[in-house]
Amino acid sequence: YQMLRELVNERDSLSTKSIPLIVTKGISNECELFYEGFTNPNKRLITNDEKWSSNEALAGLDSALHYELIIYDSDPAFMLDVLRNLRSGSASYSLFATEYQLFNSGITNDNFTRESEVICAMSSYLSYQDSKTLLFVEAFRAHFGIEPNLYAIRGYDIADYHIQHHLYGGIPMRGIFLGFDFTQDRQNRWVELRRFEDFDWKLLR
Repeated sequence: YQMLRELVNERDSLSTKSIPLIVTKGISNECELFYEGFTNPNKRLITNDEKWSSNEALAGLDSALHYELIIYDSDPAFMLDVLRNLRSGSASYSLFATEYQLFNSGITNDNFTRESEVICAMSSYLSYQDSKTLLFVEAFRAHFGIEPNLYAIRGYDIADYHIQHHLYGGIPMRGIFLGFDFTQDRQNRWVELRRFEDFDWKLLR
């Protein structure tokens, strides 16, 4: 969430036509702190009751404005309810989400027709458009005579990271599928932003 907020702030901190829109089930201390971190003075927070009735107002958002949407909840049903109401209206919006929200909510890539833009914060991603992936697949196939599955690719990344860590220290590293960043603590903090474009998730940063 923090990386998504940083991107929104960089793009729209002073814009009067593009507004950060945070939608949540119910307000919490964490959500309040997250919302206060947006620098655009026109930011908007929508909270809900048990029936999610506030989501209905999303259908009537001002069509003269563009909204930078972050749903501060990972409940798949709530995600779909927010998007259903937005899609029934005429306002322009971009969706900023985490990989858990998108890939566990039942939203498939071919559904992104109403959104102006979809940006996802990911901890891992496998792209068969990437030359590094294609080289690995070709070498694996030549050596073993079969296609590598995700477990083989994940295992290669983990082994490669430990080799690189032993040789050069614990600097952040992007493998074929996984990313590694243990520079802050013992937890892997790797996050990258990708934009959905031409039915693929293109690296944004």
